[in-house]
Amino acid sequence: MTLPVLHTDAKKTQKMRNPPQSRTLTFLNIHKLERKDADIQTKVEELEELNQSLRQRDKVKDDVIAQLSDQLVFLSVRLQEIERRQDDGARIRSSAP
Repeated sequence: MTLPVLHTDAKKTQKMRNPPQSRTLTFLNIHKLERKDADIQTKVEELEELNQSLRQRDKVKDDVIAQLSDQLVFLSVRLQEIERRQDDGARIRSSAP
């Protein structure tokens, strides 16, 4: 004699036949994953080297800009001194009889 299958038992049977995707086993290609990891690590190292190079280049440029700024200040002061001397010389000549 066979017992009747209840509705809930039928659902359980169906779930056992067709398990959800999250419960299925997957076989990973370890070699492929290791190669991909190595490629990512290489790319990260390249980007870190590029970043360091760009930072160094920025520092050199900042130093050059600071040096040019100092030279500009020096030349501006020097130009003002020359203009003042020329003005003083012109006043002396114009006031002489």
